[in-house]
Amino acid sequence: MRNLPENTDRRQEIYISNPTLEVYAKWLAAEDNWGSVYSETHCFVLLKKGTQAAQVEKAFPEFSKKYHGEDADAYWYHLQPITDVHFNPDYNGYVEKRNLWALSLIGLFLIITACVNFINLATAQALNRSKEVGVRKVLGSRPRQLFWQFLSETAVITGFSIIAAYFLSQLAMPFLNDWFDTNLKINLLQDTRLLAFLSILLVTVVFLAGSYPGLVIAGFRPALALKSKITQQHVGGFSLRRVLVIGQFAISQALIIGTIVIASQMQFSKKQTWDSIKTRL
Repeated sequence: MRNLPENTDRRQEIYISNPTLEVYAKWLAAEDNWGSVYSETHCFVLLKKGTQAAQVEKAFPEFSKKYHGEDADAYWYHLQPITDVHFNPDYNGYVEKRNLWALSLIGLFLIITACVNFINLATAQALNRSKEVGVRKVLGSRPRQLFWQFLSETAVITGFSIIAAYFLSQLAMPFLNDWFDTNLKINLLQDTRLLAFLSILLVTVVFLAGSYPGLVIAGFRPALALKSKITQQHVGGFSLRRVLVIGQFAISQALIIGTIVIASQMQFSKKQTWDSIKTRL
């Protein structure tokens, strides 16, 4: 088998039949050989339709007694779903699902923090645009037109941010692959799922970050705006901004504390492993 994809878990390039295996290692291919365990031998089982894995595993103790006799307690069997192969480090899996969920949660918190930061900055700068809004309303602009104008501006900023993030990730990817001993690649034009995710992320961030400032700006009264009498109370006051700032700092502190704890745990684990190796030597 040639040209195996990078995301293939089984990297074997040669498969042989059982008769051929008998020539190579007769003891390994023998159907009545139950006296040893070989870690490189894998058995794939296709269950009948309607059969549950738990039902099959209930028969394994008797199966072990039948073929191992008095040594049955030393041999145990377990069915592992194909979908669990990639995410189970106990069986040479690449990564645990909970680690992926943890990384996804961190990414979500970072996006929320960025949205909150943008809302704070946009509402703080809303006073500088009050006269612009007043003039537009006097000339006939409707609130919804102003709202969609601000949302369009947010979309442009977010779009440029995604493009910049894509190029930065391309520059950082070789260093990350060397650091984590991986072979990750980002190809936006060929990966339709990544393209769909970024599109959904763009729309979500635009509405999360731009809706509230857009509503605030669109709600300015023309008379007050032209007379420069718009105050902080008209852009949400200090109470809402305090809540947003506190939430932003709480998320940031949680991420920083989590990073410090994880780094300390990894350092402790490495030290314990090294001490154990020195003790054995």
